[in-house]
Amino acid sequence: MLLPPGPVSTWETMAMELEPGQRAFVDAVMQPLGDDPQRRELLEEAIALSSTLPCQTSSDDVHAASERMRRGAPGFLRRHRISQALLVLVGAVTAWFVIAGPPAWKSILRIWDTNQLHGYLGSMCCTEAGVPSFPSIPGRLADGWETAHALEKLPASEALLIVGAPEETDPVLKWRRVWESHPNDAAHYMAYALAYRQKHQKWPADLVETGERLDPGNGWFRFLDAVEAIKSSMGDAPPPPAPTREERLAARGRGEPPPRQKTVTKPERVVLDPAGLARGWQELDIALAMPRFDDLRRRQDAIRASVWPAPVDYCEYYKEQFLAFAQPEDVTSGWLDARFITEAFGKTADHAGKEDMELLEARLKAVSFRMGAGSDHTIRSLVMRRMTRDCAIFLGNAWNRIGEADRAKPWEDFAKSTDPKLAVPHPSPADALTQRQASSLVTRNAYSYDRRDPASAPITEPEVRGGRLAEYAMYERLMLHAIALLLIIALGFLLLAPLRDRRSLGLLPARLAGLLDRRDRLRIATMGIVLPVGLYLLSTHPPGLINRQHSITEHGFILWLAQSAALVVAVILGILQTARRQLGQRGGMLSLGWIGPDPGRICFPAALLAIPLGSLLPKEAMRWHDAAEIASYATIAGLVGFPLLWLLWQAVGCFNGPSSRILHRSVLLHAAAPFASIALVVVTAAIPWAYATEKAWTKQIRYEAFGPGNTVFEPRLEREHASWLARDMLERLEAVK
Repeated sequence: MLLPPGPVSTWETMAMELEPGQRAFVDAVMQPLGDDPQRRELLEEAIALSSTLPCQTSSDDVHAASERMRRGAPGFLRRHRISQALLVLVGAVTAWFVIAGPPAWKSILRIWDTNQLHGYLGSMCCTEAGVPSFPSIPGRLADGWETAHALEKLPASEALLIVGAPEETDPVLKWRRVWESHPNDAAHYMAYALAYRQKHQKWPADLVETGERLDPGNGWFRFLDAVEAIKSSMGDAPPPPAPTREERLAARGRGEPPPRQKTVTKPERVVLDPAGLARGWQELDIALAMPRFDDLRRRQDAIRASVWPAPVDYCEYYKEQFLAFAQPEDVTSGWLDARFITEAFGKTADHAGKEDMELLEARLKAVSFRMGAGSDHTIRSLVMRRMTRDCAIFLGNAWNRIGEADRAKPWEDFAKSTDPKLAVPHPSPADALTQRQASSLVTRNAYSYDRRDPASAPITEPEVRGGRLAEYAMYERLMLHAIALLLIIALGFLLLAPLRDRRSLGLLPARLAGLLDRRDRLRIATMGIVLPVGLYLLSTHPPGLINRQHSITEHGFILWLAQSAALVVAVILGILQTARRQLGQRGGMLSLGWIGPDPGRICFPAALLAIPLGSLLPKEAMRWHDAAEIASYATIAGLVGFPLLWLLWQAVGCFNGPSSRILHRSVLLHAAAPFASIALVVVTAAIPWAYATEKAWTKQIRYEAFGPGNTVFEPRLEREHASWLARDMLERLEAVK
């Protein structure tokens, strides 16, 4: 708040009547600036104006200020040029390191891509909200993106095993080239066969011949061929025939409406090719009798995992998970087609006699044990359970149809005992997953459905700590880039805004900024840098108010953004408020301090309060209660928004404020600029520290570590649950006599 100035003539008169101590102060200030009547007159008028304001100082203060100015006079011009050059250099170097340089852009875009992949993978498998998805960048994550990024650090021969031949656009040819590079490996042939089936909706003609040549004794290839034959033999029943001419004439003779063709909303599935069905059953029996039954999926996973280098950071780790999930071949297609065995089994049981029924019972047990034995894949186990139970229902109905109720009862009891609707859910133990202590993707995946073997050991916090804290460090690195960018803008404003009045003020503001001594500067650094940064670290890092023991949630991420914004506002406000206060104490004869009620005394503590409050707000309550969510967001928005508006109002005042306070505003900006540059250097230096932390925690990822048979989508609990699903069903099936 500035009081309206009096008439200029009055100031000039008062300037001519300055006290000796005030004139000594003017002489000390002007000593290194040379003979400059214009600036001397401006300074004298400012002192004269100050004497009319309710902010007076004792003569001792004037003498102390004069002595401080005299001590700083020698070498002032050289120090000023060096300090200004250093400020510009700091701004330019940090801008290059934070946002403008190619390494900075690459770092930011990799984090951005990881967030996009997180949203993509989460939408494919998860229901819980996690880190909000950032706006998409045109050209990123387009077709071929994963191929280009997979080739970044891998030799061509190894990248070939992960993404196929990059020069081929046809997925079939892409994976055929891989098989041709490794012609004796059945896993590569299987990858090609799956890609072929995905495109052509059928298996290669030489599936059985080539597969059994490459992997003798493995019944998997013949099993797929048998399922394909069974599938091809089934189809929709032909539609009812259209009414004949004779039927229409007969209806007309009876005076009835002409008959219409019957419409069928859901055609009945029937056996269209009995010979093909018989061949399919024969092939299936041969496949089940072979020594081994390996779908080669684990072999494919092991090949890809073997060529991946250990991830350096969380972005590379996420890329591995994405490529493991988004392979062009569908590794579950063979198991999903087993549902056609169920359909054919039901049609065969509808017309089977006693001898055929006994054959069907033996066939069901054989195929169920082949599919379930050793299963550690959820799709495989679930398909087996569904097929076995449905076939058991068909067997019970068929035995009742031929009058063998005693043979039907075991199957009816089996079907009832395996009814998923009657299953008693196993309560999940209170472990690291249920406590949401894993990374956000693991937590979302775990919350999507219950995947827990009752005998599984609980997940401990150290098992999931690496992924969670690596994710925190990655996003903190991005936020540090954003915080540094905002501080660069603030520093640029502090350096450029005084240039508007440079012609009239010259170096006078920079000279008066020298009123601050070491204790003043230490106080400004403490209040404007150490206090906000320390409060941020205390609120977001161990052992502070929150030690990142839980995964990042959508609400938590938004509050984290608010904390980062509050940090920037608190740093700038803290520097300005403390600098203005110290200037007011050291330059009382100029009234360099604030005059009247000061909103900054409320805004600065409010911005500081927003930092710990972002960690203390109940994020779990926000997940389930809209009122708590709205109240939390409103509180944090008010604590950050009002200080931000006050900061912007002061920035506008630098251009539209009262002309009588131009010198005072320029002095404040000159005094604050060095501390803004220090804060910028501190934040910029924290970016490599955050990256080093991210790399260190990435090395400690354990539970969801990428490896043969282990991804974020198939971790230990997932595999144990799949084995339990199959084992439980097979134990019940074995008890059926």
